[in-house]
Formats: sequence, C-alpha cells, structure tokens
Amino acid sequence: MKSKLIPKIIRPFSEDFRRIPGKHEFSVLLLLTALGFCGNYFNLELFFGVNFVFGSIAVLLAVRMSGMLWGGLAGLAVGAYTWVLWLHPYAMIVFGLEAFWVGYFQGFFQDRFRQKEKENLILTVLWFWILMGMWLTAFLYRHMLGMPPVQVELIALKQTVNSLFNAAIARIIIQMIPKGRLSRIFFRKIPSGRWSLESAMKLILAVFVLLPLLTAMVVTNRNKPAEIRSAMGRKAGGIAEDAKSRVCSRMQIYAEMLASVVSAELQLYPSRYCILPLMDHSGDKYIPGLENLEIVKKDGTVIYDYLYRGYDASEYPRLISLAEKGGVAFSDIRHGVSIKEKYFSLAVPLSRKDLFLIASLSPDIFKNEFCRKHYGRMFIKIQDSRGNPVTGNSEEPLPPDLIPGKHPDILFHKNNTSAMTRWSDAFWQTRKSVSAQNQWAVTVLLPLGDSIIAMQNDYVRQLIIIFSVAVTALLLSSHTASLLGRSIVELTEVVGKLSESTSRSDVSWPDSSVSEIFFLIRQFRILLDEVNRRQEELRWITADLELRVQERTEDLQKALIETEKAREWIDGILKSVGEGIIVTDLQNCVTLMNPAAEK
Repeated sequence: MKSKLIPKIIRPFSEDFRRIPGKHEFSVLLLLTALGFCGNYFNLELFFGVNFVFGSIAVLLAVRMSGMLWGGLAGLAVGAYTWVLWLHPYAMIVFGLEAFWVGYFQGFFQDRFRQKEKENLILTVLWFWILMGMWLTAFLYRHMLGMPPVQVELIALKQTVNSLFNAAIARIIIQMIPKGRLSRIFFRKIPSGRWSLESAMKLILAVFVLLPLLTAMVVTNRNKPAEIRSAMGRKAGGIAEDAKSRVCSRMQIYAEMLASVVSAELQLYPSRYCILPLMDHSGDKYIPGLENLEIVKKDGTVIYDYLYRGYDASEYPRLISLAEKGGVAFSDIRHGVSIKEKYFSLAVPLSRKDLFLIASLSPDIFKNEFCRKHYGRMFIKIQDSRGNPVTGNSEEPLPPDLIPGKHPDILFHKNNTSAMTRWSDAFWQTRKSVSAQNQWAVTVLLPLGDSIIAMQNDYVRQLIIIFSVAVTALLLSSHTASLLGRSIVELTEVVGKLSESTSRSDVSWPDSSVSEIFFLIRQFRILLDEVNRRQEELRWITADLELRVQERTEDLQKALIETEKAREWIDGILKSVGEGIIVTDLQNCVTLMNPAAEK
C-alpha cells in the first residue's frame, strides 16, 4: 500500500515541474499576478500597522488554473508587496507556502479521488493555517522579529481569517466562471458549472458567517484609530499645558521675589543702588539658581552688577522691551565664562519705571518641577528658540532618530523593523509655546504603545470569536451537507442500479432524518412498486396475447391444410373427367379448365 501511495504523493510535484504553461495560460497567469499585487496594494487598514489584504484571491485562482509550481511562484510574487507594506519578508514566505500547499493538495486529491470531488478550497486553506500557517507565523514574528505575544496572536489570527475570507471569494469566482470557449482556453482545470451540495453549503455558511462578522468588526472599530489619536492629543496637550504652567509659575515666582526684594532695597536706600548679598560667608546661595543680578536702565545700560562674570548683555534691550509690555521676559540659554555653565536672563520691571531687574538664572531652578516617576515613559522637554534643552523630566535627550509619518503629530523610529513594531514604538508629539513674549516651547512625546496594545487585545478577542465561529460554521456545514448529501447520493446509486433492472426486490433503500428527503425516498419506493405492478400486469397480458395468437395461428394452419386438401381433391376430379369443362367468371374470363378442355 505504501508503494502505491508514495507515487501518488510525488506525482503532483513531477507533473507540475515538467509542465510549461502555454501562451494563453501564461498571459492569464501574468494578469492574475498583477491583480493579486493590486489586491495587496489596495488593502483595508484596520488600525495602526494591521491591514486586510486581498491578493491571495487572485493567487488561489492562479493555483487552480496552473497548479502548484506556477501558482506558488505567483503567490510569492504577489506576496512581495507585503515586504513594502509591513517592512519584513516573513508574510511573503507564509503566503507563498499557502499557495504551494493549496496547489499540492489540489493535485493530490484530483489524482487520488479522480471520480469524486473531494477537494475543497476553503477547507484546504483552513487546514494549512491550523497545521502550519499559524505556528510558522508565531515562530517568525516572535523569534525573528521579537514581537510581543499579543501582536503575534493578532497577526496569526488576522492572517488566518483574512485567508479564509479570500478563499471563500475565490471559490465564488471559480464557480461563477461561465462555460464556453473562454473558460476552456484559459481555465482548463477549473470545474465550472454544477455545484455539489456539500461545497455549496460550506461556501454559503463561510461567506454568510465571515462576511457579516468581518464587516461588523471593521464598522465597529473603524473610528478607534481616530479616537486613539484624539485621546493622545488631548492627553499630550494637557501634559504640555501643565508643563507650560509649571515653567511660567516658576518664572513668575522668581520674578516677583527678586523684584520685591530689589524694590524694597530701592525704597530704603533711594540715594544709592542696593547691594543685595546673594551668598553667605560659606558660599551657599540665598536664592538657589541665581547666578547674577543686575539693575539696568531702560536703554540697556547696566548701573549695578553684583557679580560680573562676563554675562552677555546684547539682548538686554529686547528683554527690557518685552518685559515692559508683558511684565516678565526671559532669553534663550547662554553659556557663561565656563563652557559648562548655562544660564538664561530674566527681565522684570521694578517699581521705578525707568529701571529693570535682569537676573541670570540657572536652568536647575526647574529641576524639581518634572518627575520622571510621575510622568512614566513619556518625554517632556523645554527648549529655547534655538532648540537648546532647558529642562525636562529626564536627563536623556529626545530620541534623535524620530521621523514624522503620514500624521504630522506621530513620530516613528527610523529603522527597518516591522510596521506593527514601528507603531508600537511610536510617539505622539505635541509642541506648545511657553509664552507669547518668548520662543521657548514645551515638547511632549507620548508613547503610543500602551494604547495600541490595549486595542490589539480587543482585536485579538474579536478575531478569536470570528475564527471560532467560522470553524464551527464549516464543521456544521460539513455535517449538515453530509447529512443531506449522503441520503441523496445513496438514493442516486439505488436509482442507478434499478435503471438496469427494475424488478430487483433486494434493494436496500436509504433512510434520512430530513423529512423532505424521507418523503422523496418513500415516493420513489411507491413509484417503483407501481412500476413493478404495471410490469407484472403487462407480462400477464403479453403472455395471454401470445397464447391467443398461437392458438389462432394453429387454427389458420389447419384451415390452410384443409383448403389445400380440398383444392387437390377438386383438381383430381377435374382431371379425371373425360369431357372438357371450362369455368368463367361474370365477365366471361376463363378461370379454370380441365385437361380435356385444354385439348
């Protein structure tokens, strides 16, 4: 048995690898490959990095037309676009193997079950994903791409459901191909025309289960990406407003504190400028972060400098102009005498309208305003107009490899990882100006990973339900079709046997739990009984008729014999008479004469 089975297993390989497509078939194969490529290009995006592709519909048609080798090569060519779509080759590998699987088992079943239609496209695709596709996808995406388990589950289920849907559509297209010269030329291997009850029920249940469930899932979750973007925008905007208010509040506190102290000194000693001690004798600062203090006239002339260390006074006129309008103004980050020493200038109008206070402050005054533990994995950065960092919730700089995507507020890492991983590692960016009087900006980078993982968990649950319902529907359809079809097939076999001889009385009639089929079988039995009764009557009538004909034939033969004897007797009499005798009819024509009359 093994020696017979092994050639049947190898035969699809040998036949496909020896066959070269003809001109017409090759043209249609190229057309189907192009259509499959377009089916992957015009995909349906469910959400970030997850797409429903439709290229395998054309691939399955190519496999049914040209077999395993050429259909599998078409599957690899069509799947190549997924490399562009998802930034890795593993989906192309899995889809190519699916095409080879369907092509192989198509040839295997057609060779082994030549008289029966055993091959079913949807079930073949389902068995591929259950036995190989889902496990291969899990291995490639988990161990080769390093995706988290929830994403691996999502991709495996999505691709399985996607392939089942495409197989159902391809089966409908195959069945709807019209008979004629076109189908004979281009689709020699596609069984156009009649439906089997089993394949029709499987296809109907698959389509009318998968299509509504997938439609409901797409419609229900259609607005989820927009809702996530809106929620991320609101959250990042709120964090940016909080950071902005913290910076402005700290600036205001320092401005009011320094202005009140200096104004008080000016009121106590109006004849001379104040000498405000910034440090005690041990060198500790009375006001943390205060590096220098200057009193400046409206034209920018410095009339008092407590600790002159070479601070840049070129921006004083602009700061004084802004402070005169808005009350508080501050400059970009600058460096002092030491290259490591960073400061910015804060300008505040004093009680005397012609004097302004300019304080040189260290960015460390904001150090305790942003806690990394409080803000989690998000980045909060305050930058001046030239992009120099002022403060933030982390000493780490912003990721340098972030690039904007289609949505300008979403930033991706510039790398070659998969599309889903890129989305999981992406950030939502919100940038707001700290104050109208300066060009400082708050940049908030909010990671999308948590929101996407939550949405992926929802999709995994929905796809598990869809997959379970689809498998259950296919199993139920197989059972129902078998329940209905078995009795019809058995009845067909019985009728075929009876067509040879309707007088057989040892026929084993099938039984069915379906009332319509049961009544059909019963009517066939009644019909057969009536036919047998009529045939029996006909046999009796035929036998009686034959008997009567035989009797009449015997009587006729006896009459003929007697007539012949009478004729011979009359002839003997006429011959023995010596006188001539002539017999005529009414028209005087001679009908009989004896030898004497002839003489």
